[in-house]
Amino acid sequence: MSQTESKRKTVHAILFLISLAVLVVCANALTIQFAYIAHNWMALNILLPIILLIVSFFYIIWYVSPSLPFNTSPSFIFGVCGVFMLIFASAYLTANADKLRDMTVFKKQNLLDAQSKEFGIVKAIGRDHNVLIRLGNTKNSWAMSRLNLPNSSGASITLENAHCKLNYNGESIQDMTNAVAVNLPNVKTDIDIPKLMIMVHELAHCLDIKRDFATFNLDRVDPKHPHNIVIGTHAIAPQFRSAILVDDVETYYVEAGKSVLWKEAFADVYSIGFLYVQYPKIASSVTQNLISFRAKYASQDPTHDTTCWLANIENTVKPENVNELIEWSDKIRNNSECTKKMYAN
Repeated sequence: MSQTESKRKTVHAILFLISLAVLVVCANALTIQFAYIAHNWMALNILLPIILLIVSFFYIIWYVSPSLPFNTSPSFIFGVCGVFMLIFASAYLTANADKLRDMTVFKKQNLLDAQSKEFGIVKAIGRDHNVLIRLGNTKNSWAMSRLNLPNSSGASITLENAHCKLNYNGESIQDMTNAVAVNLPNVKTDIDIPKLMIMVHELAHCLDIKRDFATFNLDRVDPKHPHNIVIGTHAIAPQFRSAILVDDVETYYVEAGKSVLWKEAFADVYSIGFLYVQYPKIASSVTQNLISFRAKYASQDPTHDTTCWLANIENTVKPENVNELIEWSDKIRNNSECTKKMYAN
């Protein structure tokens, strides 16, 4: 074998390996596109993987064809095309089949969550504060609680028209529920404490934010300025409140985006306060577990690093009933050393 021929075979062997890698990567890319992104067949993010898939596939066939017991007969050509279509179709079918599978599992668990005692407790607290709490479903909550999207989470809440919608999926936040449940004292209850705490945390966001909007407080609408939607700044960090104009709701949302940690502090404190009211024997243990969990992920998720506020709870007079929780949580959030640090930033 000549040196030139040897080099040619080496080059083709390298191209063969590259083609295998490209084939796998493009098939996976198309699977993701088909499953989770609203695709346009003529868009570059679809066309490019398809073109690369075709080129790499037929190069592989060309490379291995001398060792195959076939020739250039129509059956061989149709067979090759059939295999290519199978690869392409499998990417599409696998993507959508897995999405449907996960949505089916989510739907079953969502129905159980809707009927759970934990959600019933959250709804009851909401009613006591004149707000309806609804649990999101497969159509409006699955993507938010199952897909790895910006601002998505296994547990979140959104303020909707005349109600708050809870997005919840326990499987997506298993790390947090496991962390909260570590070494809890034995208490006779049929309530899932970590699940309830997380749901109450989300409820607290609703109770905190809804105070700032006239749409949730029609009795507080200023008759002189009936079109002003913003009526408060409870859920806005103190250093950002001066930028809010009561007649311009957009300024509220701009500053709200900068106040995530401020809101998380209220929600964490409120949920722990709720446990001190309802389950005082385990509240201290849950507090320590939550502090450890928040500290563990502080560098990755600083907007949820509420450890400073949580640490102050132990030295405060605990609330005696649920109706005291908002005022109690506000007091801890407003008067702690943590808030002074926020002013300094």
